[in-house]
Order: sequence, then C-alpha cells, then structure tokens
Amino acid sequence: MTKTESIQFLVDFFKEVNCSFNVRLTNGKQTSSWDTLFIQPAESYVEFGQTGPVRISELEWIDINPIEQVHLGCRIPDKLIDHTERIITCLDENAIQYTQMDKTIRVHMGES
Repeated sequence: MTKTESIQFLVDFFKEVNCSFNVRLTNGKQTSSWDTLFIQPAESYVEFGQTGPVRISELEWIDINPIEQVHLGCRIPDKLIDHTERIITCLDENAIQYTQMDKTIRVHMGES
C-alpha cells in the first residue's frame, strides 16, 4: 500500500473511531500536543488541527492515542473507550506498518 493509499484508508477509518493524533514531518517538525482533527482536504494533502494542510509526502509518522475520552458531565467522570484492538487489527489486515509504545500506536509512513 502506498503512502497516499494508507492515508486515504486511515482518514476513512478514523471517521468512525474517535482518537487523537500527533504527527512528525520529514523536516523534523512535530506537533506539540494531541489533536482530534485528521482529514484529507485534497488528494495529495492531509490536515491535522495544528499543522494545517501538509503534503502527504512530508509525513514521517503519525502517533495515535487509541483511548477516546468522552465527556459525560461536570459531576460524572469521563468515559474512556480503548480502541487499541480495533486499530491494531485494522492496521494488520491492511499491511500498514506500525509500532506500539505503551498505549500509543505509531504508524510509519513509507515511501509514496
């Protein structure tokens, strides 16, 4: 699977699975905090909330926090939903390279 195909697949997958993301670009820039926005505004671009649109070819890796935090109210603790198994199964089935570090899943973006 090419880098562009992987991105298209991941964007579609994460429309249904609410997670947060951190990204590193090939120029060494890394986002400083986690963000929930992950879209593909144009064929050759991807956008995360803090980075704005960047070329897919500039992605080195995407970190995924598989724990979804659902706010239920002021006096009720947030609900935590762990999507780890679902994400790993999906990545394995689609031969997308990743490593798991504690609870974070790092998707390695290969050549385009």
